[in-house]
Amino acid sequence: MTRTWNSPGASPPWFAMATGIALAGLVLVLLSACEPASAPAPILDHETVALETEDPRFKIFLRPGPSRPGAHALRLRLEPKSGWHMTPEAPTRLELSAGPGIEFDSPRQSGNDAVLSSEEIIEFAIEYRLGDDYDASDGASSEPLAKSQLKFGVCRNDNPRCEIVKREFEIPLAVH
Repeated sequence: MTRTWNSPGASPPWFAMATGIALAGLVLVLLSACEPASAPAPILDHETVALETEDPRFKIFLRPGPSRPGAHALRLRLEPKSGWHMTPEAPTRLELSAGPGIEFDSPRQSGNDAVLSSEEIIEFAIEYRLGDDYDASDGASSEPLAKSQLKFGVCRNDNPRCEIVKREFEIPLAVH
């Protein structure tokens, strides 16, 4: 038995169409109420140091981090600029070295060691200790500097080809 719109128990075509439109509208309303997952807000306060902001692809920041007793800690943060994203699956590496008396808990870190790793942020925790052989009078400045080598990937949002970036810079280390 074939039903037509005027068969007993059948809905008229306008009712089916109106129901479909109402359901589609309800789905759109529900989806618009959902908030997309957002990356943590960039930390820009009086303790944050911008190590590199001139590159059109990314920014590098350094800020104090939580540390264990007897240690000092920093966070090295990479953020993409507009139109770019970080590539956590690219070979990512941070290598640190400093003068006598300064020891890093993890002088070589890979992307797997990052405390945050996403397309919005890559962040490394840097923890160091001052040994008995540290001599503050050796340096010309009040803060010793660590040498760092950083390697990471960054991609344009409109192009699947990524770029591997290598940077060397000095990081000021607080010793008080």
